[in-house]
Amino acid sequence: MATLTTPRLAIPYPDGNERVMDGDNAMGAIATTLDDLQKAGIPYRISAGSATIAAPGGTANPTVPVSFPAGRFTRSPLVIVTVYGTATYIANITGLTLSGFSAGVFHNTAGTAVPAGSYTVYWIAIQMSLNASDG
Repeated sequence: MATLTTPRLAIPYPDGNERVMDGDNAMGAIATTLDDLQKAGIPYRISAGSATIAAPGGTANPTVPVSFPAGRFTRSPLVIVTVYGTATYIANITGLTLSGFSAGVFHNTAGTAVPAGSYTVYWIAIQMSLNASDG
């Protein structure tokens, strides 16, 4: 039976002293542990980063494209964004796909353009399970 475990997630694995006929038990222990981790709410896939939006001024919602690492997600993930340093501006996303999205920033007063400047948007994308973004 699997007697060693990985340090971070405690996933069991054979220690090399198991008999070949015990391999199914070791594999079963690994599969059960992975299944339990998924039930515990550990995300299936995750990515995070930041993007800088160079606003020319006078634009209502300047944006910048953001790409996820290739092949990271199997479904379009849930994405949370925030703009750094001010409560006057609000971050948003558009065009969400498996490969990325557009991050934008707009003024919290309707009809007010974003002044010229550089705005940093932080984001995190999560896919909770193989077949669903949420969960």
